[in-house]
Amino acid sequence: MAKSFEKLKIPGADSVTVALRMRALLHHELGQRVCLSMAGQQIDVLHDQLDKAVEDQFAGEGPFQFDVAMDSSDQSSKNFIDNRKCYELIGKPLVQDALRGSSVCLMCYGEIGSGKTATMIGCPELGQGLLPRILGDMCAEAANLRKYGFKVSMTIQMLEVYKDGINDLLVDRSHWDDVGIKARTLPTKVVVQGATERLVRTVDECNKVVDEGMQRKTVASIPDSAHSSRGHTVLKLTFDKAGKTERYENAKKMTSEICFVDLAGHENSKTTAATGERLEELSHINTSLMYLKRAISELGKMANTGKTHKDQLTGAFRNSKLTQLLANSVTSPGSKTYIVIALSPASLHFEATYRSLEFATEVKGNAKLKPLVPITSLQALENNDKVQEKDENKDKEWQLQIENLQKEIAQLRDDNAFLTDENTRLKNQPKPQSRGCCGCCQKRADRKSDDMKRTETE
Repeated sequence: MAKSFEKLKIPGADSVTVALRMRALLHHELGQRVCLSMAGQQIDVLHDQLDKAVEDQFAGEGPFQFDVAMDSSDQSSKNFIDNRKCYELIGKPLVQDALRGSSVCLMCYGEIGSGKTATMIGCPELGQGLLPRILGDMCAEAANLRKYGFKVSMTIQMLEVYKDGINDLLVDRSHWDDVGIKARTLPTKVVVQGATERLVRTVDECNKVVDEGMQRKTVASIPDSAHSSRGHTVLKLTFDKAGKTERYENAKKMTSEICFVDLAGHENSKTTAATGERLEELSHINTSLMYLKRAISELGKMANTGKTHKDQLTGAFRNSKLTQLLANSVTSPGSKTYIVIALSPASLHFEATYRSLEFATEVKGNAKLKPLVPITSLQALENNDKVQEKDENKDKEWQLQIENLQKEIAQLRDDNAFLTDENTRLKNQPKPQSRGCCGCCQKRADRKSDDMKRTETE
């Protein structure tokens, strides 16, 4: 079995979808010049908005093209992409891949403060992020499959790659030293030993597990962020389906994995002036991001040379703990990888933004771009959502009327049953016995009889 698996081809660069997302200026950036523009699948550099020193360094750079370009910088724009539209572009295709049995990986990359968490988790301005929306859809699909008789189980594992180790975010921090999580690279897959897995059924249970893990992340205050993640967070959802039903006679057992990766931001050791433990963390973060970039960019190169899944596991993906944890989801035959690059439009951060664009360019390589999803289709989707919302409200009104009628019918049935029981009780009740009489009735009857006889004689 292992040999046949080793011969399977690894996914090529076309299995990787690279999306850019440009956030709005933050409060402390107001007044900064905007140095990026988006149109279609293209992002361009507005060189005249850069400082001269920066412009001299990056003269001639741009435009860049990727599979998806999302402009979330101006809510008044008709091309504005909120988290719901982001989900339609990235999350929904990912869910469809997972439900077909593919292993899937979603990661957010960007500099500190570029909007990774707003995309992955969500924020008040943009709404729920990709993670809660995807978990919600997977739970809804699981519930639907159970209605048809399938056995569906889902488990969540949540880990943190910190420095050169792996922490279990579903275990109290005081016990981390006792857990001793290890990632072992086997010929067919990477096995993570010692990690906690939580069984979940509903989206509320999923969110509760995620919140628990997020509270245990290693964070610290640095010049660019008061709550900077000092490691990479990797959440894995395993979806198992088994059983046959009358409707799905040919259904087969299916297992898929979705890895959600909230990457720590790349940091410049010169500009952050980090020392001590912060410098050590910075070094590990940047090194692991470098290995990740190399590993994913190698997908296309190795696929074109005819190399196999085993070659990939024993090659670029075993160089760091982060790439080891992602290996199954990224290199398994038929797997899909979605990378969202978060960008700041402020000219002040262009050097950091350019590093993110370099990362995206190297990861994408020479693979063909995915078909463009027109903004008009998303606007049509928004209109459809409004129509659907009206329909849903109307359905709720009808449903409320139906429920009220059902309550009235139930009350009438109860009343009818009570009257029926009362009628039966009265019918079956024995007739009351006559009480003793004083004799006056008999005297009246005798007098009446005497009167009738007297009349007949006369």
